[in-house]
Amino acid sequence: MTKSTSAHGAAAAYLQRFPDINMRLHPERIADHEVSIERRHFSSPAELGDFYTAFRATHHRVEAALANPFARPLKVKDTVARIDEHCDIVRTSFLSMRDYFIAEGKHQRIEVPAYDTGPNGYLLLDGNHRTTGLYMAGVPFTLTLTVLKAPVDRRNLIDLKYWDGGLNRFFNRIRRGTSEDIVRRACRFP
Repeated sequence: MTKSTSAHGAAAAYLQRFPDINMRLHPERIADHEVSIERRHFSSPAELGDFYTAFRATHHRVEAALANPFARPLKVKDTVARIDEHCDIVRTSFLSMRDYFIAEGKHQRIEVPAYDTGPNGYLLLDGNHRTTGLYMAGVPFTLTLTVLKAPVDRRNLIDLKYWDGGLNRFFNRIRRGTSEDIVRRACRFP
């Protein structure tokens, strides 16, 4: 495990190490003493299936918007279970990755960046299609997660809103005496 040694150094270096991350990660908001980076190795499909993906869904729809209050992150295994509900481009990408790994016919080694969500597991920051394809392929693999361990806070990464207290955080603010005016605006009352 590597620890950060300079202000925002580890978080910023992490983002430079994985330039294809499209999620809105804000390394400048993470204090240097709150950051560590770990490399974890996995070779079990069951473990792989429990990683959270960047895909969200409601009971009725996959690829739901982040703003949808009913949407929840899908795990890799849930993404596969609902693969037919994905749009053609995304489904084709999953299946192409699966077919690629099967055609290779050898032990696969891939590295993927992730954010540690605490006891809930890991959120994939990139490599969602590769990881899902690998899960479906059923071939031997070693997946290395390069894990960013930092506070689970939506200010660092908006997708962490599912794990940082969400609605409970909102209601706790109300209980602590948030003014009625703020509550009215937040709930869009006239």
